[in-house]
Amino acid sequence: MRFFPTAEGYVSVNNGKFNYVYNYTDHLGNVRLSFLKDPEKGVLSVLEENNYYPFGLKHENYNSQKYKLAQSADGVSIVLQPTERNIYQYKYLGQERQDELGLNLDSFRYRNYDYATARFISIDPLAEDYMSITQYQTAHNNPVWKIEIEGLEGTPSNGKRDIVNNEPSAVEKGLTWTSDFLVSAYREIAGSGSGFISTVAPRELVQSQVDNIVGPKRVEQIAVVVNAAINDPGGFLADLAESVVQPVFDLASGDATRMGAGVVAIAPMFITPVAGEESVIESVAAKAEARAAKATELPKPGKGRGTVEPGARDTKRVYSQKQKTKLLANQDGKCASCGEVKKLEEVAGHHKIRHADGGKTTMENGAAVCKDCHKKIHK
Repeated sequence: MRFFPTAEGYVSVNNGKFNYVYNYTDHLGNVRLSFLKDPEKGVLSVLEENNYYPFGLKHENYNSQKYKLAQSADGVSIVLQPTERNIYQYKYLGQERQDELGLNLDSFRYRNYDYATARFISIDPLAEDYMSITQYQTAHNNPVWKIEIEGLEGTPSNGKRDIVNNEPSAVEKGLTWTSDFLVSAYREIAGSGSGFISTVAPRELVQSQVDNIVGPKRVEQIAVVVNAAINDPGGFLADLAESVVQPVFDLASGDATRMGAGVVAIAPMFITPVAGEESVIESVAAKAEARAAKATELPKPGKGRGTVEPGARDTKRVYSQKQKTKLLANQDGKCASCGEVKKLEEVAGHHKIRHADGGKTTMENGAAVCKDCHKKIHK
């Protein structure tokens, strides 16, 4: 064993002695600098510096000197020596650089990548999901903002938005829609009263009034209802029908009775009710959350070889990264089994109806489940 990885870099092993090497990475996960405490001199020393063109080709005409840890001539101590190649080759996007035999490729899990041409050398296994771009591209041809996942598809380096078209997640859409809705509604309410605030008032001023009256908890509740209305309209309408109450309210100098019928109908959903009353938003949000929790309960899969012959099963066996990203976003980033917040690389695509029992590899039959829960489910 010559080295083993750590969270901060790796440990170099030389003649039974261990030396910690630390990697400095950029926002994409590229190793830009490897450094350590010189075991001979006791000072901070740089082993290797890496500077990249956008698609991974290294700059070679400056700061290109590399050093390695090796035994001294007397065989007693460990010293730094110039070298042409370091033992640790996981650099660009954390992938192994294969420069032996003149290959000059980066080895991703599913494909090998030629950083000189900025192209993979084989077809994308998920090519059918990305008809608008070449089958050999990397990171959707956007290497400054996106990173490549295992040679399959690109994803934003911040992990927050949709991997294809930079669309916000369902939760982000709900919160944005809610904020816009509240601002517009408050303008109408206030405008129908004493003219305290007009329909052309700055958004920041209106938003501050909304925040003061509604409060952050209410905004979160409304976001739950908005998401329920988008993702489960039938359930949302059922919950709303059960939860309509007639709270008595009065906002600033605005009089709700002077508003249009449409505003009167939606006002109870965000106006703080009189003490002791339950607002529609609180009731519907609670029902929406309960309905969502029930919907995410995963049935226990069957055992054995399955009830459907292999030839009659869905030809797509495994959920793609794109599907898992959407499943996780629809679950607010949480495992569908344990409810804990998980990263994309920590979850697996789970068939609610087992594939061997005829379950389809579709969004409707899928759930993003952390790998530990996935093992327990299939025990």
